[in-house]
Amino acid sequence: MRKLKEQYTYSKKDLNCLKACFYKNLKNDEITLNIGLNVFFGNKPENNDKWKESFKERIIQLTEKRLESEEVTIARNEISKQNLAKIKPKKIIEEGREKWEKIKVELKHYLTNLNKQLKKCSLERTLIYEAPPYKITYSIDTKSTKFISRFIFDDNCSSAYAQSIKDWANCNENPSLILAKKTTGFFDVIPIPIPITSELRKSWATDDIFFINGKRIFMHFFDWAVENYLERLIKMGITVSEEHKVAIGIPLNNAVTLYEYYESNSHEAKGLLKELLTPNHFKTKDIDISLTGMWLQHYKSSIIGPSNTPLGKLIENAFK
Repeated sequence: MRKLKEQYTYSKKDLNCLKACFYKNLKNDEITLNIGLNVFFGNKPENNDKWKESFKERIIQLTEKRLESEEVTIARNEISKQNLAKIKPKKIIEEGREKWEKIKVELKHYLTNLNKQLKKCSLERTLIYEAPPYKITYSIDTKSTKFISRFIFDDNCSSAYAQSIKDWANCNENPSLILAKKTTGFFDVIPIPIPITSELRKSWATDDIFFINGKRIFMHFFDWAVENYLERLIKMGITVSEEHKVAIGIPLNNAVTLYEYYESNSHEAKGLLKELLTPNHFKTKDIDISLTGMWLQHYKSSIIGPSNTPLGKLIENAFK
């Protein structure tokens, strides 16, 4: 494992602060917010705003507005440090919190539609993503930054994560409608709008500091997400089938952590995750001809393609 220059250890209490950031309204609890987000970014678990600098450093999706009706993506290195310095993380976190509240409403509406489509039948499949709705824009006219989160259930979401659902269904409806009609559950492992880089994901997967209470930090995220998802299903009166299947659309660094953990603890892959470790069969006669030429990973549940994003055909394969 790689080691960080400064060594410190996260406690269960520190980890619970981060869990609260994911699932509770911390508008009047700066201490929990500060400690939790410092843990998220790998900083010392203290009640300070060091996380704000970490937040800035990981803003990698910046957009230059050329016209009011047109947006074009530009690389971070094309934007001066002066412009980045103007970004106010606390303001963006506040706007992110507002977006998070709207997302919770969208998810509840989706689960209501899903429940109607199930017609008291058990849920047989769930799509699991790790794609926090996050984006910052930079205006060339006013030289200002703006938070413009895009969630996959938003009509204007152009994310590959949203598109893969449309490709799977071969239609352009809103992904929430597609998933409900296909009686497919859904949750995001990291539910809050926050910037994440591949470098941070790699640190979660390899650095000593992120091995907490016998698990890598992403596995704690995953446990919380499954727990929260099951609680929401129970509230809706939705039961999980004994033959339930999952499709895992998680970027590779975190997906490696997930599969490594369950390979070593296969007895925990039960209930909702019963089919998590079901392998693909690579003999030509066992593979759907439509998957010819596609990059299939070892497990059917993995739907991430070579571009490190989900693919519609792999969603179909996961649920076969």
